[in-house]
Amino acid sequence: MIGPGSPVKTRLQARLSKLGSRLGFRRDWYLIVLASFIGCVTGLGAIGFKWMLDFAAHHGAEIQRNYPIWTLALLPMIGAVFVGTIIHFFAPEARGHGVPEVMDSVYRKGSKIRPRVAFTKSLASVLTIGSGGSAGAEGPIVQIGSAIGSFVAQSLKVSRDQAGTLLGCGAAAGIASVFNAPIAGVFFVLEILLRDFSLRTFTPIVVSSVFSTAVTQAVLGKNEAIFAVSDSLAGYQFTIGELPGYLVLGLFCGVVAVGFIRMLYTTEDVYDRLPLHPIVKPVTGAALLGVLGMVYLELQPVHITTEIPNFFGNGYETITSLLSPELFAEGGTHGAIVQTGTLMLLILVVFKALATCFTLGSGGSGGVFAPSLFLGAAAGAAFGEILDAIGILPEGASPASYALVGMAAVVAGTTHAPLTAILILFELTRDVYVLLPIMLAAVVSVVVAQVLLKDSIYSLKLRRRGVLIGTSADLTILRRLTARDIQPIPHVSVHPDDPLDKLLELRDVYKVVDFVVVDHDGNYLGLVTGEDMRTALIEREAIPYLLVEELLRRDLPVIFEDETLDRVLEKFSKHDVSSLALLDAESSEKNKRVLGRITRARLMQRYQQDREYQAVFAARVRKSSGPVTVYGKPNGLEYSRLGLSVSRRVGKAVARNRLKRLVREVFRLTQHDLPSGLDLVVVLRPHEPREESRTMGEARDRSRWAVLGWPAVLLIRLYRALPAAQRREQLLDTAVTLFAERGYGGATTAELARAAGVTEPIIYRHFKSKKDLFVAVIDRTSELTIERWDRQLSSAQDAAQRLRRLIGTNPMISDKGRGIYRVILQAMMEIEDPDILEAIQRHITALHRFVVDGVRRAQEEGWVSRAFSPEITAWTLLHLGLGYGVISPLAIEGHAIDADGVRVRDVIEQMMLGEKARKRQDEMLKQRDGGA
Repeated sequence: MIGPGSPVKTRLQARLSKLGSRLGFRRDWYLIVLASFIGCVTGLGAIGFKWMLDFAAHHGAEIQRNYPIWTLALLPMIGAVFVGTIIHFFAPEARGHGVPEVMDSVYRKGSKIRPRVAFTKSLASVLTIGSGGSAGAEGPIVQIGSAIGSFVAQSLKVSRDQAGTLLGCGAAAGIASVFNAPIAGVFFVLEILLRDFSLRTFTPIVVSSVFSTAVTQAVLGKNEAIFAVSDSLAGYQFTIGELPGYLVLGLFCGVVAVGFIRMLYTTEDVYDRLPLHPIVKPVTGAALLGVLGMVYLELQPVHITTEIPNFFGNGYETITSLLSPELFAEGGTHGAIVQTGTLMLLILVVFKALATCFTLGSGGSGGVFAPSLFLGAAAGAAFGEILDAIGILPEGASPASYALVGMAAVVAGTTHAPLTAILILFELTRDVYVLLPIMLAAVVSVVVAQVLLKDSIYSLKLRRRGVLIGTSADLTILRRLTARDIQPIPHVSVHPDDPLDKLLELRDVYKVVDFVVVDHDGNYLGLVTGEDMRTALIEREAIPYLLVEELLRRDLPVIFEDETLDRVLEKFSKHDVSSLALLDAESSEKNKRVLGRITRARLMQRYQQDREYQAVFAARVRKSSGPVTVYGKPNGLEYSRLGLSVSRRVGKAVARNRLKRLVREVFRLTQHDLPSGLDLVVVLRPHEPREESRTMGEARDRSRWAVLGWPAVLLIRLYRALPAAQRREQLLDTAVTLFAERGYGGATTAELARAAGVTEPIIYRHFKSKKDLFVAVIDRTSELTIERWDRQLSSAQDAAQRLRRLIGTNPMISDKGRGIYRVILQAMMEIEDPDILEAIQRHITALHRFVVDGVRRAQEEGWVSRAFSPEITAWTLLHLGLGYGVISPLAIEGHAIDADGVRVRDVIEQMMLGEKARKRQDEMLKQRDGGA
């Protein structure tokens, strides 16, 4: 059986790699084979999805034509019931337009998508569009194809970057098959999903797209454009005099695109606030869609033959009509399915946008690409009608050509991907003559859209979740940071003449996969990677006869500690390895001192950490009706006003910009002064608060105002990037308190992250697991205990005073010590983990060693009798101290002191240092020596 991680699969993959190497292919050439397979499977899946969609849309339209107009909402509502139920119970991520969920899986989830998403998304989208919902097929097929690619990647356990490539192969194959647009499918993935144009990504995605298109054309037996333009439009020649018109059209379409994006997300916000069950929400959206359809049909003249609103479904039939110049000729609308005229076309634009918002914003399933095409066609046609009405439409031109260009312009404005928009319009129409105006209008539309809204229709959803994807600012971040800003992983060094068996032993001991190879002077020679070791393990019988030299890779680059991270990232992008060696900046050809290893994961973690400050502004300022007040929680205190405010009544955009400047200033002022970070509660409210402080609970209560339309409350956590050693100390200090309060079993790393003001991955950067953290806390407790004793004993004048202070200052009942010692005792009784018990043994042994030293010095100076060894005396004190530390926090009345004021420590001192005690112990010593 070949399953994930099975030996058969690993051996097969390795043999394929060997075969590819002999044929001259690169190490990851088998991705091309997998891309071909994904393309074929996705092509067949897309054919099935398209058939179901056509079947549902055809029969849904027939049903709606046979019923009165007042029943127009009935079929969409029935479909919405099934859609809401399927999505709620099987795959909530299938809700909405799908592409942001795929992007989220690429950026945050290791390109992992559950296989059930493909089935759920396809069924939900077919029901949505087939019942009349305003949506398209692009989002569903991207999610379906991506799920297929992700399933292949997860089954074969490929690396993270290869998983992203295979996911992109599925997405490109889906678009290529459904739209018969292989080139656009490739660039949709490269420009929007992955944002990666490297050759190693480009090649398999092209292969997958080609195979998918070939399978689709072979099965369906046709190679036609979806929106085949008429001969009159195809023969139209673009003239230079039309440039100003297409330039203005690009501006207009950019505004339309931004308006559509804002309407869609506003609708989602409204539905998020509604206290309705997720199954009910799509039904209400379908009801509003039906009402909108009835209003639209009532506005139509009698000569329009449509019985179903033009904006129902994907709208392809209406788009095709708008691309026909005959429609705009005199009398051309007689018997047509769509009404021309500037007013009716603009109404169609607004109604289509509203219909899509009601469908997808309420929780339906489908894409936004087809609605964007529809909006572009209607807006472009309306613009052409305006030019015709004022008499500046060039002779021989038609509003249909502006409809065609408008399609590309609105798609470019919504996606911020002009290249994809240009190519997909060419492949959808196969019209070469309008490429120049399409290019001009698309670029202008993107510029306008980015000025008005920095995010695309896809990336905005991710930003609202706090996920930031690549922008032009990313390169600036990478160039500002150097390899010194990344904490390296300690390297495990081997020599070229070491047997390969040694690497296997070191791998099991240190849990590492990549090894640094150095000469006997410690100079760097190369790396042995985990991939090479896995290949060697196929022939296990040869392992005893191999040396490290035979797996050594000298071709891999090294990272110098003064290199900027953009150079480091470039080195990783050219080599399929998980880590590279970090060398001293002063290294030379003769002296290559290794400082450690830097992994891809740590590089991206450092980059993401620097971007977390920008993520503060992912939350929107919904409304501003009064002053902005900032409350801070420095060093764990209650929230109190920091005295920073924006007091004028301002609009939303101004408030957002002022809030940015405000928080940036707070960040600048506090990042060097507060080592534990700063929590900010930014309250936008109509009146100044009466109290001078707010607790966390009160701040959260006020967030309910956002539901009622009041300004929101934003909780912002800022922390400065501490050096690794200081961050580790901060985490340990916080963990001591947390474990003391909650115990080992009750505390979680998530709680520790919140308490320390960091993200959870930062904890795992320093500690592999909660157990490792607890072990480090125990070791830290030993250090704190001995440090406390050292401070108390440093000013003692003689050994007797040192011993008295040793007895009297029990760290086990100090503020930090009391709780943690209870946790240690609990661990001793309840936890059987050998690593934790070993840490406790180290802790007790360290304390014993310290006390032994104090007792021995007191014996040497004659303050304590030599009747008992320093070791047993120290054990006695520790036993008493542990018991005292356990009982003391219970606050039992009369504990540790009697009616005469004699304390426990007085008794212990008299037993050890009193005159009678010394005489008695000396007598015991003489008797023992005499008996001997």
